[in-house]
Amino acid sequence: MAKYTQEERQAWAARRRRSTEEVVAVCASNPAIQPHARIVGSWVWVEFPDKPGRAVLAWLRFEGFHWSSNRQAWQHPCGVFRPHARSHDPRSTFGQVPIDITDTSGHDDRIFDQQAERIGLL
Repeated sequence: MAKYTQEERQAWAARRRRSTEEVVAVCASNPAIQPHARIVGSWVWVEFPDKPGRAVLAWLRFEGFHWSSNRQAWQHPCGVFRPHARSHDPRSTFGQVPIDITDTSGHDDRIFDQQAERIGLL
């Protein structure tokens, strides 16, 4: 039996094709992600100082991010798919731009735990 349905795979693929602006907006709406998210070239990367909780990891996977063990970062291609750049670090080529959000007060991680449970990620 397949782990994911065809519809779930198609939805995930559609989330991987989102534009950089759309991915930035999604990341900015999540206070657990926003402080750690950076724009690198056309991609969005999320780098945590420590391993995040299960709900955050589930959220990243659901939104179309993948883990790069080479770069120790969660990456979203934002619809830009290129051959692997193993010989250099894109951060040195493109730089990094933090994702800013005006106000994150009043939010806590419980909201995202509840969302992850509701959509079956936990």
